This record gives sequence, C-alpha cells and structure tokens, in this order.
Amino acid sequence: MKIVHFLGYSGSGKTFTISCLIRELSKAGKNIGTLKHVHSQDFSIDRRGKDSWIFKKSGASVMIVLSPHESVVIRQKRIGSQLDSESALDNAFRVLKKEKLDYLFVEGFNNMLEKKPQIKRIVCARNEREMEKLLKLHKKVDCIVGKNQNKFRLTGKHISKISVLFLPKNKTELIQIIS
Repeated sequence: MKIVHFLGYSGSGKTFTISCLIRELSKAGKNIGTLKHVHSQDFSIDRRGKDSWIFKKSGASVMIVLSPHESVVIRQKRIGSQLDSESALDNAFRVLKKEKLDYLFVEGFNNMLEKKPQIKRIVCARNEREMEKLLKLHKKVDCIVGKNQNKFRLTGKHISKISVLFLPKNKTELIQIIS
C-alpha cells in the first residue's frame, strides 16, 4: 500500500486533489482508501435521531449499518486511546492494511506523519505565500499542487527541486510522482 499525505490549509485544494486522483486511479483499476483527521470534538458520523445513533446512546459499543451500496461500522470508542497519538494512527494503518489497498490518501495528522520517510507528501496551496509557509513547516515534500495557476508567478516549474503542478492539467505527472 502506497501512502500519500496531503498537506495544506483549509481551502487549499486538498479535497479537490484527492478526488481527482481517486477518479483517475479508480479508472485504472486501483483500490484506494482515505483517512481523514477531524479536529472537531463535536463531530460524529452518526446523525442525531437515526437508529444507529439511538443504539449508540443506549449503550451499544459497535453498530454495523448495511445498505445495498454501503456498509459502515461505528465503534463507540476510537481505534486508539488518544486520537492525536501516533499509536492511534498506527492502529488505523493496521486496520486499513487488511483492505489490500493500492493507495491510501491521508489528510491531517500532520506532525505525526513527518517521521515516516516512506510516505509521499503533497503540499496543496492557493498561492506562493501559502506554499512557502508550508515548505518551511514540512521538511520532506514530494510535490506541490497549486489550486490556481494564476496565483503562482514561478519562474520555472520547480521550487527547490520540487515539482509544482496544477490540476487537472498535470494529473498524469502527479500520478507518476505518487506511484
């Protein structure tokens, strides 16, 4: 499983980049998973008033919801004891490894993934100022994806030997970098 980590501020194009890659790689028959870190303490995938929410509130520790097109497992407790810990992230990787994925796209967990050299890192930025800030924060970056080519006044297609790409125009080059 190839792990690709997407870094960027809110609105920088991470979701757009990931969805573009998923579409292209899925067409090529690749099995892709995603892992997203949600910071909000109030977030729940389960909606208030739905049966699974009622079961959870009643004390069930695991709910499995099956429909003709989806299956969801909702656990009352997290994969790890601390969501922001490396052990929780490693546990999530172990669970996802069983899915036999070709690619795993990760958004979030920024500081925890810096120490893992085998992971490809893609910086998504709206403009050069954001890109420069992110390059100072993250040491190993494999590629920069710009959201709007007009906001980048680059003299070449590289910054410090890192490719700068724009989607959807450069999707083939991005796939080559992460493969």
